[in-house]
Amino acid sequence: MRLRRLVVAVFLLMLCGTAVRAEEPAAAPPAEEEFLIVKYGSITIKAAQPEAKVYIDETYKGLANTVIENVVAGEHVVSCVLEDKTVTGTFVIKKNETLKLEARFNEGKMVSIAEQESAVAKKKKEQEAAAKKQEKKKPEEPKKVEKSPADERKDLHLNIFKLVFTNRENQEVTVTAHANPKVISGYAESKGQTGKYYRTKSGLLLCEAGPCVQEWTSKFFYTDENGKRDAFMITWKQTVFSGMTPSGTSSREFTWCLSGECRKMTAADTAKAPDSQNMGTYTTTWSKETAVIRRADIVKEILDAGGTLPE
Repeated sequence: MRLRRLVVAVFLLMLCGTAVRAEEPAAAPPAEEEFLIVKYGSITIKAAQPEAKVYIDETYKGLANTVIENVVAGEHVVSCVLEDKTVTGTFVIKKNETLKLEARFNEGKMVSIAEQESAVAKKKKEQEAAAKKQEKKKPEEPKKVEKSPADERKDLHLNIFKLVFTNRENQEVTVTAHANPKVISGYAESKGQTGKYYRTKSGLLLCEAGPCVQEWTSKFFYTDENGKRDAFMITWKQTVFSGMTPSGTSSREFTWCLSGECRKMTAADTAKAPDSQNMGTYTTTWSKETAVIRRADIVKEILDAGGTLPE
């Protein structure tokens, strides 16, 4: 009985050992060897001299202005050699891309074309931005106000003709005419001078041998807003005396004619208050420095409305 129990125990121990060995994990298979994948790009160097030689990491690869294929991606030292001249630089070649460089032997450097183009584009963008900024700073131009037909009529027809007298105390008086070519046509002028003049110690202009006369004349046509045309003739004359008189050293006359009818204004010294005359639909004002012919009807319209006449 005891022997039977011992045999059963040994049998159970043997059975358990076999189960434990069956549950042990199997050994892992050996790891597969990893493959190294090499990435390639290309490079081309632009040069004015096609015989220049290209070196990558001190290894000759070909001539300039050609595409050098199958260059391992990454950082490389690129050189271009022309006889005793060498330009070099360190550049990064990217996978499946072509690095474009330029060998500038006259400047002694190798440059990236893409970087140069980017720098030019950036500078242009900055200049455009600066120009726009400057444009914003400019003051806005005042908006043009559309004139009414009445205002346009005044601009064209109020002042028909104007004379300006300068150097009035000199031997040669300057007479300058101002006329609007939109309403004035057939304009012509002439001037003349006779006699011999001299100046006294006190600066007075006198006549040494006469008659000492200075004369200026103009002729023109004026057309109004209705198409009516009038002919004008304007004459200014100054007579210089041989000495001092109660009225001064000279006398002046201003004559204006409208379609053959003439009016004359005289003054020993036009420095006094301006002299005015009306004839037809026109009025003339004569002062020391100017003579102005205006449309009398437009002058009346402005004054009746409470306005003032321009100088």
